[in-house]
Amino acid sequence: MIRHATGSRHPARARCTCQPAPADDRELLIVARIAAGIPLGQVATELHHTESSISTYVKRARERVGARDKAHLVAIAFRDRLIGFDRDGRVVVAGRAG
Repeated sequence: MIRHATGSRHPARARCTCQPAPADDRELLIVARIAAGIPLGQVATELHHTESSISTYVKRARERVGARDKAHLVAIAFRDRLIGFDRDGRVVVAGRAG
């Protein structure tokens, strides 16, 4: 029988010890763009930053919430309803039109 680091046989049932998702407006905007499948280079161009700066925002957001990778960061943001879908199916920061 395989036991996971949480001690549970079922990792999906293990308690989440994640902290709240990123709350900084810039971080949320970047996470929403990543969730939409936009590459970091294009996100950087859209937001008038370097790709290195965008990577730093992502790294800090991941560290803050304990996300393993960008996909986990996006999942946490969706879970906490900080990003979502608008009526047209586009990924947006919650409470914003886009």
